Amino acid sequence: MRTEKIRRRNQLVVAIFLSLVYQFKNAIKPFVVFAAVPYGIVGGLVALWIMGAPFGFMAFLGIISLVGLIVSHIIVLFDFIEEKHAAGEPLKEAVLDAGIMRLRPVLITVLALVIALVPMTSRLRSSSTPTCLTLRPGASRKRWACSA
Repeated sequence: MRTEKIRRRNQLVVAIFLSLVYQFKNAIKPFVVFAAVPYGIVGGLVALWIMGAPFGFMAFLGIISLVGLIVSHIIVLFDFIEEKHAAGEPLKEAVLDAGIMRLRPVLITVLALVIALVPMTSRLRSSSTPTCLTLRPGASRKRWACSA
């Protein structure tokens, strides 16, 4: 039974990798996307640890959401870099332009996420507090942000 779960998980990872290879038309870039996943996991776990919140299902959902947000931003950034580079811009300038041009949309997305989490955090000791803590690690030190 356990080996079946491991085999199924590995198949899913390979499927995600192959879809990223197909999208990027490159076998190296998916590794960069996968390299960002631990940062989201560690960020969410550190936020839970700082606030002393338990790790449960809602915290797991928050970490998965945070990782998804990070990965989607990376994919869009890669796409932007590729477009600029294909238009004839040198790679270094394409990377710098992508970082500058994509900063505002990334900040708007993060701000929208923080605003969307306000109703979840308005109740004291709600069941969604761990989700909030994992998605808002920058704001988690303030008591009004996520009441635990």
